[in-house]
Amino acid sequence: MNRIQSFILIILFTWLFSACTGSKYLPEGKKFYNGAEISFKGQTKEIDKKLERAADELLQPKPNTKIFGSRPQVWLYYIAGEPKKEKGLKHWLKYKLGRPPVYVEDVDSEKTSQILEDKMENEGFFESDVGFKLDENKKSVSVEYLVTVGQPYHIRNVSYPEDSSDFSKIIDSLRPYSVLVEGNRYRLEDLSDERSNLENALKDRGYYYMDDRFMIFDVDTTVGNRQIDLFMREKENVPEKARGRFKLNSVTVLQQESFNKKDTLKTDTVKVDSVYYLDPANAFRPKSVVSKVNLRPGQYYNKQAQDFTIGKLVGLNSFNYVNVNYAESEEPGFLDASIYLIPKTKKSIRLELQAALNSNDYIGPLFQMTFQNRNFLKGSETFQIGLTAGFEAQLYSGTQSGSQYSFELGLNSSLSFPKFITPFHIDFRNSQFVPYTKIRVGAQRLNRVGYFSMSSVDLGFGYGWNETVTKRHQFYPIDIRLVNLTSTTEEFRDLLESNSYLRASYEEQFILGLSYSYFFNTQPDEARDSDSDFYFNGNLNLSGNVAYLVQSAFQKKEEGNFDIGDAEYSQYAKTDFDFRYFYEFDKKNKLAFRLITGVGFAYGNSVTMPYVEQFSIGGSNSIRAFRARSVGPGSYADTTSQSSDFIIDQTADFKLEFITEYRFDVIGAFKGAVFVDMGNIWTLEEDPNRPGSKLEFNQLLDDLAIGTGVGVRYDAQYFVIRFDVAFPLRVPSYNASKWVFDKNAIPDPPYRKVDNVVYNIAIGYPF
Repeated sequence: MNRIQSFILIILFTWLFSACTGSKYLPEGKKFYNGAEISFKGQTKEIDKKLERAADELLQPKPNTKIFGSRPQVWLYYIAGEPKKEKGLKHWLKYKLGRPPVYVEDVDSEKTSQILEDKMENEGFFESDVGFKLDENKKSVSVEYLVTVGQPYHIRNVSYPEDSSDFSKIIDSLRPYSVLVEGNRYRLEDLSDERSNLENALKDRGYYYMDDRFMIFDVDTTVGNRQIDLFMREKENVPEKARGRFKLNSVTVLQQESFNKKDTLKTDTVKVDSVYYLDPANAFRPKSVVSKVNLRPGQYYNKQAQDFTIGKLVGLNSFNYVNVNYAESEEPGFLDASIYLIPKTKKSIRLELQAALNSNDYIGPLFQMTFQNRNFLKGSETFQIGLTAGFEAQLYSGTQSGSQYSFELGLNSSLSFPKFITPFHIDFRNSQFVPYTKIRVGAQRLNRVGYFSMSSVDLGFGYGWNETVTKRHQFYPIDIRLVNLTSTTEEFRDLLESNSYLRASYEEQFILGLSYSYFFNTQPDEARDSDSDFYFNGNLNLSGNVAYLVQSAFQKKEEGNFDIGDAEYSQYAKTDFDFRYFYEFDKKNKLAFRLITGVGFAYGNSVTMPYVEQFSIGGSNSIRAFRARSVGPGSYADTTSQSSDFIIDQTADFKLEFITEYRFDVIGAFKGAVFVDMGNIWTLEEDPNRPGSKLEFNQLLDDLAIGTGVGVRYDAQYFVIRFDVAFPLRVPSYNASKWVFDKNAIPDPPYRKVDNVVYNIAIGYPF
């Protein structure tokens, strides 16, 4: 594409967006609202990003989205006209993609200024002042709010009721955990949090009728030096019940149509561990449900025990509805607790079809069918069996001939028990989470037509449990897999004969080990108030160590390696880490960062890591400017694609990958992204068949593959459709200059046909 063509495209692009401004539909005498910004001046030392964001959220209404100066949603709203039906293209354009115009007269700047002033006062800046000014042009108006920040007030003393009652003693015992700390800036939100925390703490001690509305803080700002004294007291006319402690008289679990407790209590009830259980359908074993209930007769009412009960019953994944109600018993000071449950549909089938299309001519569908039984043995056990079938083809063009095909078929099943199955008892009663024991069995077959067929079977037995809302563990003491090449062609056998490292990787592998995974994720923590979130996953895999230790102690190693049942087992250690960081500038703009690293090494009974356990890099969820599993190792240049239609997946022992992605809203459900990916894999030992593959720390940066690109995503709530376009910036296998800035001629068709531009259609975000 020459410069004249590029210039014409730029002109057309500019004209298109200028035509979408919506200005031609602007009524006479009206102006668009361009939005507002807040400027802080004065005593701004304690104005942090959290406060700035909270103030920005108070700016209403929000202006129409602008792209390159245009308002495409307003334009769509107008050109769609008035739909005659609530469905159809016009209605979708007008009300789903389009948005009604926001005019400057829709903004009450005086009211917003007062709201901002109130907000500053609630944050302890009592002497602040807010004004505003308008920035007008021909067709739009912007507002700037000027906040003159006063000197903040800080807490000097906090006082609580001081009498001899048990109520006051409990409150006094909670003072070390107070959010009101002397010396902190006064914040109205902290007073609310303190009252809420006191309410929950008192309810955990039997005060069922306690409410934070019964507690009041008096604020004294006259003590001088911009300090505040806080005095907590009880509200006048607090109900006597609120100061009384209540015990549980009875606990009853009622399922589905058994909600009419009065009619069924005498006839259909069973009693398990002092808890009444009603299940007319006899769908569950009573003990499997009651064991997840933390409430028992004779105990004081405890809100935490109630919340743990709800959490564990929901965690069984067997109920659509879980609720706990209380009623006063005939005996004073006692409550009757009723737990209502509605089971989910027991059996379900899920069908899923995915399609992949890449610019390197790979195309193929993936079909998945999963059957699930949520109450397999009447104890909330979950049984799953899934079938996976996939087909992938690389259709060549130009000077290449022929095609490469691969088929994938897998059958996987699992049975999960909502408890630990161990020789010894592990108590989870004081946890809000349900642990599980899982047994899985699976078989897979991969057929690279014309080259090889590979089969594998795996068996696992392990445990999973949540430590907190953010921390999760998974441990498989038994993790077995058998991988075998069932057939090979002469061409592939010749390739293996010429490459000893590759041959050892593809040999029959008997993986006999254990695995442990740790997960840390701040996103599920709703109580966490932060602009950023973290995710961490660490994995450790060991294989063959116990078997090797036993056999080497009682058996002399002769020629070859130790085996079990004529199958040599793999011995290796592998660990990998996945760290992600998300920073939200505002609701429409987010920065996402990912770091992946891992290392594995074989020893003892093995020469190399099994092929299925080695690391690879490149693809739609990795370095998107390179095709899947094609990067590296190191600076090695794969020449198999030049001598054969078959392309070997590149794998190695060490991996390092960085991904940075800036995500932003575009229009409605459409979102955009700009990304930079980099990384590579390396071998720990020199591979003579792949020169340049060994990890050398002084060459690590020089070996990094780097790519960049842009993406568009459509967020359909239940799933995300992603389209990414990427091109390489740095290719480590190039002998001369590894940087390829001068070769990026994206508009040229010949350039795009040699993997210099890679595009992917995928489901979901890359991470």
